[in-house]
This record gives sequence, C-alpha cells and structure tokens, in this order.
Amino acid sequence: MRATTNVLRDAHADAAGTLLAPLKTFTPLSTAGLDYRIGTTTFHRNQNLETSGYYLWTTNPLNTGKNAAWGGSVDFPNDRYIGRMLYSEVQQNYAPAVGYTLRTGYRRYVPQLRFQPRPRRVGGRARGGVQQYQFGVVGDMQLTTADNGWLLRKWDATVFQANFQSQDQIQLHIIPTFERLDRNFAISRGITLPKDTQYDYARYRLVVGTAQRRKLAATTTIETGSFYSGTRDQLILDTALRPRTGVVLYLYGEWNRIGLPEGRFATRLYRTILDTQFNPWVQLSNNIQYDSVSAGMGWQSRFRWILTPGTDFYVVYSHNWIDDPALSRFTTLDRRASSKLLYTYRF
Repeated sequence: MRATTNVLRDAHADAAGTLLAPLKTFTPLSTAGLDYRIGTTTFHRNQNLETSGYYLWTTNPLNTGKNAAWGGSVDFPNDRYIGRMLYSEVQQNYAPAVGYTLRTGYRRYVPQLRFQPRPRRVGGRARGGVQQYQFGVVGDMQLTTADNGWLLRKWDATVFQANFQSQDQIQLHIIPTFERLDRNFAISRGITLPKDTQYDYARYRLVVGTAQRRKLAATTTIETGSFYSGTRDQLILDTALRPRTGVVLYLYGEWNRIGLPEGRFATRLYRTILDTQFNPWVQLSNNIQYDSVSAGMGWQSRFRWILTPGTDFYVVYSHNWIDDPALSRFTTLDRRASSKLLYTYRF
C-alpha cells in the first residue's frame, strides 16, 4: 500500500507499507517507510536544486534493533555545473518483507561534481563540431556500520569527454580504487582472495560511441590497468541495428582477461536483444544471453499488448540451458511461461 500527497508546488511526500504472513511461521513480517522530495527551478533565479530522502523500517522477530535503512540526497542538476551528494545507510538487521537487499551493515557516500562548458559558436556552428565538454568526478565510499572501517573508496574521474553535435561521443576516465574485503572473495573457480586483504589499484577507460539515431550505432569501451593484486584488460562492444521502423537488434559482447598472482582466467558475455514494435499497442521482445562463468544461456520472450491506455496484457516465456561438458552440448535447466493483466484505476 502506498499513499502520496503534494505538500507544496514542487514537493511531495509518500508513505508505504507491506505486510507478509509466511506460511511456515506465525510471525508476520512487515515493512514501512516514508520518503519526500522538494525541488525548485528558481534557485539563484534560474537554477535547479532539489533534495530527497527516505526512511524504511522492517520487522525484527528477535527484537534486537538495528532494523532500518535511510538515506537522502541533495542535487544541483544544471547545464554548466552539476553537483550531488548522496548518503545512505542500511543497518545490520534490516530485512524487507518483500524483495531483497544486496548487503546490510554499511553506510555509503556518493559525491559528484561536474563542469560542462559549451564552446563558443562561430558562424552558428560549434568549433570542431563539439556541442559540450564534460569534466568531473564521482565518488563511491562505503564503510561498515560496526566499526566505521573502510570497505570501498572509489573515484571515477572524467578527464575528458566531448559530446558532438552529431550526438557522437568520446570519453576518457581514470578510476583509482581502494577496497578491503570483509569476506573471502571467490573471484573464479579455484581462485579465492582472502578476507581482510586491502587492495589499491587504478583503472583507465576509453569510450567511443556513435549516435543512437543512426541505423547502425556502436559504442566501444576499452579498459585496462591494475585489478586487485594483478591486472585486468576489458573490451566491450555494444551495437544497435535498426533495419526498419519498429525493429531494433542489439548485439553486446564483453571480454575480460584477468591475471593475478593467485591465477589467470578469462570471462566472456554475449547478449542479443530483438525488439519488434508491430504498432503503438503491440510489442514483442526477445532476449538471449550467455556467459562463460556460469556456462549458462537464457532466453526470455515477452509479448505486450496495450488493450487501452493503462490496461496492459503480458505473456512471458523463459528458457534456460547449461553447457554440459560431459555431453558436449547445451541441456535444458528449466522453462516456464506466465501471463499478467495490468489494470490502472484512476480517480
């Protein structure tokens, strides 16, 4: 259940709650929370500024406390300057009644600063065809709530980025990282990085992309540098082919080569998505993905029919295979089909 109210012209507050009664226990589980957003477009006359926050509380059957999560952010999203500060904390006994959380017992800070100048125009055209430059840094700092010890300290510095009038783009990043493992990390089969080990490493990334409006669009990412106790080289190719209106074929490939003192290994990931829009009301999407780590391949097909605005009918089919070395072929793990009718009631 969720309730929303507009407090001011550019502000709203929400309240939400979930109640779950498991069949195997007599203790009902619940989640309750509040969130808000306040914004203005007239800060310093014509600048955007907004703040948001949330608080979530979950049931703790043992009644030991520390079963909440909260966070907030302040955003300054404008054309020439961008600033942001985000804070979040998840206590160690936080356990939502529905859904999941990646980890508990940590707090996180995400600061961001960005400078985005636009070059002067000569004869109505930008110099070199560049629409806008971007320079900045985004941080990701995570600490444990138990002893306030560092888990992660990562800075993604955009040394140079140029967005062209053609909508093509080039980026150069430097990413220094500090990480402390609070548990053993099985990074690959037979290779485990030990708990409480600290790592300082730096990554270097180059991204070159063409405009998505083209019939054939492609983005290439090349990344190299140190990685934990060794090195990692990465190549990503992401393409989109639009042969005709309503048909888009996405092809994605990612290759990683990792060399550590503990061992060497390589990973591969391939993904193909075919989106077909028959008309504004009917869509069919097919997604096939394979990765070499799990040696698994999955296919999902989703059909969507908008009966009327706000009323959607879905049919979803999924099929998963595993590359079985004993049989030298893919064998079926599972397959399932489901349907859903979504109805929106407006009042």
